[in-house]
Amino acid sequence: MVNVHWIGSGYLSVPQLARISRPVIWTLHDMWAFCGAEHYAATDRGARWREGYRRDNRPMEGRGIDIDRYAWQIKRRVLRRQIQLVTPSQWLAEQVRASALFQDLPCAVIPNPVPTDVFRPLPMEFARQVMGLPIGVPLIAFGAVGGTRDPRKGWDLLEAALPIVSRGVPQASAVVFGQSEPRDSPRVGMPMHFVGRMNDDTSLALLYSAVDVMVVPSRQENLPQTATEAQACGTPVVVFGGTGTRETVSDGITGHVVPRLDSGDLAMAIVESLSRVEWARRAGDLARRRAEAEWAPRVVATKFKQLASEVLKQDEG
Repeated sequence: MVNVHWIGSGYLSVPQLARISRPVIWTLHDMWAFCGAEHYAATDRGARWREGYRRDNRPMEGRGIDIDRYAWQIKRRVLRRQIQLVTPSQWLAEQVRASALFQDLPCAVIPNPVPTDVFRPLPMEFARQVMGLPIGVPLIAFGAVGGTRDPRKGWDLLEAALPIVSRGVPQASAVVFGQSEPRDSPRVGMPMHFVGRMNDDTSLALLYSAVDVMVVPSRQENLPQTATEAQACGTPVVVFGGTGTRETVSDGITGHVVPRLDSGDLAMAIVESLSRVEWARRAGDLARRRAEAEWAPRVVATKFKQLASEVLKQDEG
């Protein structure tokens, strides 16, 4: 049996994947496998990945070679074999089942594991001292590689929310990881601390433990690790509810799920998370319990082992 995850960047081509003679389990981490060249695409009814990439449904603004159609046709031509798909979120599984390319393939939902022995609650004051962050003030975290420049990650929505948060919690500060401080630092009505890229899991665990709330304002996401890792560290998380992010948080229990992509609503959820101290403590405890019950490696490995056994039995039959 062969389990593949990311196959791009020259590691493995789609035709090579199709030629593997053993049973294949393909774990998807975004929409690329059933789209054209896009890693994330619109999910409206007329989306090309739903009905096929044709000449007559190319966006009006499209110019030159239709790379998306070309890539999708290669996938359609060579991916004729039976492949067991796995998605970390139910949301991505729903997109798979609605796609023209993969709607007939079996798809299981198994979350990405979080090493809960590394991502665990650490004393907040100690974590702040190590990370060089202020002590005694509420801290709001946001993180993604180059996240403030990627519209999908929703930094603009959080940026608009933070001035509202500062009026409700005047002493609050924001922490951004995944990039260094830009030349023109955003003005959000509160101090901002750019801590750069976290190059190891221990540093990330310290950061999650140092903050009061982790905000993952992505417009579109599979199952963001920042949300699951933060909860494993006992930190409440605030997310938008549109895509796979909604599955990372038990609304009102381990954090808040904001239904609409609205900065005002996002700000209210952050203020509530910072203002209700006893709730936040309880939410952090429950978040840790959920991480151990659903995302710990032993739990995820058991689910994957069961799926692999079923696939092998089907192949032998």
